[in-house]
Amino acid sequence: MSYSSDLKQELLGRFPKDRACQTAELAGIFSFLGEVRVIPGSKEASKKVSDGAFAGDSKEAPGSASSGDSKEPQQETFHESHSITFRTDQTGLRDRILSLLDKLINFKDETSDTDSIILTGPKAEKLLDILHHPMGQGLIENGLIEGWEEKRAYLRGCFLAGGSISDPNKSYHFEIAARNPAQARQIVSVMETFDLHGKTVARQGRTVVYLKESNEISDMLNIMEASVTLLDFENIRIRKDMNNAVNRKVNCETANIGKMVEAAVREVRDIELIRDTRGLGSLSGKLRETAELRLLHPDASLLELGRMMDPPVGKSGVNHRLRRIGAVADEIRKQEENCDEKGSSCSDGKFNRSNTHCTSGTAGKSVSESGLL
Repeated sequence: MSYSSDLKQELLGRFPKDRACQTAELAGIFSFLGEVRVIPGSKEASKKVSDGAFAGDSKEAPGSASSGDSKEPQQETFHESHSITFRTDQTGLRDRILSLLDKLINFKDETSDTDSIILTGPKAEKLLDILHHPMGQGLIENGLIEGWEEKRAYLRGCFLAGGSISDPNKSYHFEIAARNPAQARQIVSVMETFDLHGKTVARQGRTVVYLKESNEISDMLNIMEASVTLLDFENIRIRKDMNNAVNRKVNCETANIGKMVEAAVREVRDIELIRDTRGLGSLSGKLRETAELRLLHPDASLLELGRMMDPPVGKSGVNHRLRRIGAVADEIRKQEENCDEKGSSCSDGKFNRSNTHCTSGTAGKSVSESGLL
């Protein structure tokens, strides 16, 4: 069975005890599955008479004129009746409708093998009177759902007749497929009394009222009194939230590790450039200590590097020193680019790494003279 079928099975197992709630639930079901037909009655003729005589008497009243001389008009009346049909191929829902009809109008159905429940005559008229003569278009009289409990029963009836819910392990989705926009608006209006904000969408000739937020679906299950499904739904929701939180944390940590590795590779590359050009001795004592520790521990975090120093340095302090080392490396790269562009301005037409600076021009200044150290 599907998750939706399990929920409906649970709801069918909870019969409303209060007559008003029974009426509201049946009204909700009727608004989806019910159909009312007018059955034309037979034509009857009646003659207006006086002095206590009845229409259709063959005897003439004393002193009256003969029947042939009578000029009084006859009145024709039509006696209409109604037929009510519930159509469903769901055995459990059919049994629920019959149970509600039995409680409300003492109706016993003798056609249990069909998909339809048909009421005619006095039973149909009594049910129409209880349901306040349904308004058509799937609407019901607001007087049937004035109280909170009646509204809960109405929503339960609507879901049993036209609703579904997706498996929360896959997605969060609750819907009731209304017959038309007018019925959808009435359902949304009832939902709003419970602070649920149902949205609507047109689908295959129907207007679907749906909820996508897990907390609102949880509230709806509580409103319909589906306690078992509610508990299962909450367990799934908690587990999914925990998994999502763990995944977000892992993704965040993975991203941070990636950034840390990328930064460490760049720092090692800068330090190696300085070492191969000027040598680490060209750096000040603090920067040299930081550079040497980074070369020895390329995988260490900034915090771990700081703890290795004497005296220990905080994370921000280590980061500041590495930025200054990076600036020195950038200056060396810039000098190399200038030498490559000018050619003859450097000895042998290229940057002389062993001399740590170009031999002429502005490029001939050492990095230490530039003030970066």
